[in-house]
Amino acid sequence: MEFEREIRQQLNFLPYIPILFLSALSGQRVQQVLPLVKQVQQERLRKVPTSLLNRILINAQDIHQSTAGTGKPFRIYYGTQVKTEPPTFLLYCNDPALGHFTYLRFLENQIRKEIPFTGTPIHLVLKKRERKSSED
Repeated sequence: MEFEREIRQQLNFLPYIPILFLSALSGQRVQQVLPLVKQVQQERLRKVPTSLLNRILINAQDIHQSTAGTGKPFRIYYGTQVKTEPPTFLLYCNDPALGHFTYLRFLENQIRKEIPFTGTPIHLVLKKRERKSSED
């Protein structure tokens, strides 16, 4: 559809949002609204097992390793989901300042390939992994 393509182009930063064309006049597809709303709510409440998230992150880094402008590699050691509504993932890394937004978008897209999270944003939060000292 030409109209849907136009909408997607204008809202290119929201590719995960479902679009539903309906008619209040004829009632066409009105019955699809509530099931879609329920699906989006279920996606917002979805909990991702840490093992699955880490597998996705490892595969993503195998596909494309990020380097900062300094040439220093950006490494994600592991991640975990810390919140729902919206789904928020804490990613432990070597240096959060090295996590460029384009690489974070790539990671988000890799997560969405496995778990679509239809209609809901996901947040990726970077945190420096602190090493335990040998005295602890």
